[in-house]
Amino acid sequence: MALLGGGVGGAGNPVGGSFTGPAQALEIIGDLGYAYSGAVGVGAGDVTMLSFTTGNYTFTGRVYTGYCAQSNITDDMTFGVFLNGGLISARYLDTSKEGNTINFNYHTIVIPPYTEVRVACSNISSTTDRDMACIMTGEIIRG
Repeated sequence: MALLGGGVGGAGNPVGGSFTGPAQALEIIGDLGYAYSGAVGVGAGDVTMLSFTTGNYTFTGRVYTGYCAQSNITDDMTFGVFLNGGLISARYLDTSKEGNTINFNYHTIVIPPYTEVRVACSNISSTTDRDMACIMTGEIIRG
């Protein structure tokens, strides 16, 4: 089915809410919101996994972070959640404790209306790209 402009919930299709692939944006379907970064290569430096600005609603849900690979789970990583440029949460993924597993750890979050959101990841063990992912799921509260 061809995708048409002006769809529902930012999905860009006439059905509204059909998954169209990984993106940095928050997708909204009725009272639910989700963002899937997909596999993002993270080597040296700060790599943005998700980046969006909320609208006239509050988002309450979970932020999941971890490896998006079936092998090469070898490097330690850090994840940061930023609201309006300020770091509000960080996670250190220690492969000596989480190695050879695909653990998606999460924390709960409440994001107010009109807030710039960014989730970033850094490889602190090497400059080799490793496939990492961030998933955000939750409820959209209006009014």
